Amino acid sequence: MVLVETSHTGNMGSIARAIKTIGLSRLYLVNPLVKPDSQAISLAAGAPAT
Repeated sequence: MVLVETSHTGNMGSIARAIKTIGLSRLYLVNPLVKPDSQAISLAAGAPAT
């Protein structure tokens, strides 16, 4: 999964959780407008373990 110029860290976390849920394992951030923060980590948490 590739996110380009993401400006909302919540989207980063939500996508990270979604790709883990569907069995993917890689997320690439291309030129993010903000760095992942605690909100991204919080929203990514809880994805099923593989």
